[in-house]
Amino acid sequence: MPLFVVDKVQAGLNSHAKPVMSSSVHILGVCYNQDIDDVRESPALDIMDLLEKRGAKVSYSDSHVPSVSSMDISVRPKTSQAAWSGQIAS
Repeated sequence: MPLFVVDKVQAGLNSHAKPVMSSSVHILGVCYNQDIDDVRESPALDIMDLLEKRGAKVSYSDSHVPSVSSMDISVRPKTSQAAWSGQIAS
């Protein structure tokens, strides 16, 4: 399913004449289960990795996950205020 989601993101950007490369994509929620800080086996990690490999600038917001540690992902969290204020579109 992560590849399906990334393909949908790419199609959505393409429909607005924007490439994935250099586009900012914000992920809301990276927990595997609701209201916990467990990201093991979270499909969001695969989605972020695939988007980064396609050249997107990826960020995320999750009040339960202050940071994501993965060898393949270099995503930094954004504050929830920045995410909701419309600063995530590009």
